[in-house]
Amino acid sequence: MEAQLNKSLYKIFLILLKYLPFLIGLVYLICAIIGLFGVTPTILPTIFYLSPVTIIVWIIASIIFKCCIWHRLPLYYCIVVQSISTFDYYSSVVVTNCLLLLIYLIVTIIFILLGMFLKNNANVRK
Repeated sequence: MEAQLNKSLYKIFLILLKYLPFLIGLVYLICAIIGLFGVTPTILPTIFYLSPVTIIVWIIASIIFKCCIWHRLPLYYCIVVQSISTFDYYSSVVVTNCLLLLIYLIVTIIFILLGMFLKNNANVRK
């Protein structure tokens, strides 16, 4: 009974490890879009905020459980977006919400294209 519970927890952990970063990246993008309209989202970033320690643990776990680079890509996306957000918050450079959204969209498009490229290469190798 305990072995089956551990197996179920292992599967749940792997599912969360693989697909939760996609959701977090989407929430970052949604918060940037909401910020464009002058509304400051408070609950979503608080719930889905990733600390640097959490990101490091997730990357190490994805390496240990042999997740492919395609599943690690959203973690790298979250690192880049959070770095841009932190730079915007702490720097004296004035960045409007429109420009910040444009930067997020450019980064998102780059990561989507990179993900498509990596997924295509993985299919070609098989």
